[in-house]
Amino acid sequence: MYYILDDNPFTEPDSYRMRSTGWNKDMVDSEFIKGNYLTEKFDKPFEFELWEYEHNGNGMAEYFYEAFPVMSDELIQALKGAGVDNLQSYPAVLKDVSKNYIRTDYKVVNIFGTIAAADMEKSDYIDIGGMGTIAVGFKTLAIDEKKTRNALLFRLAESVTDIIIHESVKQHLESCNFKYLRYRRCIVD
Repeated sequence: MYYILDDNPFTEPDSYRMRSTGWNKDMVDSEFIKGNYLTEKFDKPFEFELWEYEHNGNGMAEYFYEAFPVMSDELIQALKGAGVDNLQSYPAVLKDVSKNYIRTDYKVVNIFGTIAAADMEKSDYIDIGGMGTIAVGFKTLAIDEKKTRNALLFRLAESVTDIIIHESVKQHLESCNFKYLRYRRCIVD
C-alpha cells in the first residue's frame, strides 16, 4: 500500500505559510523536484520568510512545500528511522520578522529517486502537460506496486511534485504524532 505525503489543511492553529527570501529568492526550485541526486554544494543556509495566512495562523508544520520542499529535523529523522535513505538535506533559516521569530531546525530537502509507478488506466487525472508525465494532476492515484520495487519513498515520475510513501513509512510517521501531515491513500493493483 502506498500514500501521497501531503500537508494537513485542517489543523489548529493553521500553519504558517512560507516564501523564499534572501540569496535563494530568485533561485528556481525545479532542481529539487526532478528526483536527481544533487552534486551542487550550497555555502550558506536557504532563507525563508514565514507569514500568517490567517490571523494566528502561526503553527509550525513539519513539512512545507510552498517554495522549496522544507522539512523539520524531526520529520527527517523520523523518515530515516523508517528506513528512508534517499534524502539530501541543506540548512535553512525560517523567519517571521514581524515577531522576531527564527527557526533553524528545518532543512531544504531533495528526494532523489523518481519512479513511473502510476497505473494510468485505473487513475482519475488531468494531464496538464499533455505528455502523461511530470505534470499530471491526480484526483485518484492508482499505483502499480510491481513498478515501485518496494521503494519506501519516491517522487512519482508522472507528477514530480507528488511524494509517495510506503505504508510502513506512514505507520512510523503516524506513531510520531506529527500534527500537520496528511496521508492520501493510493489505489493499489
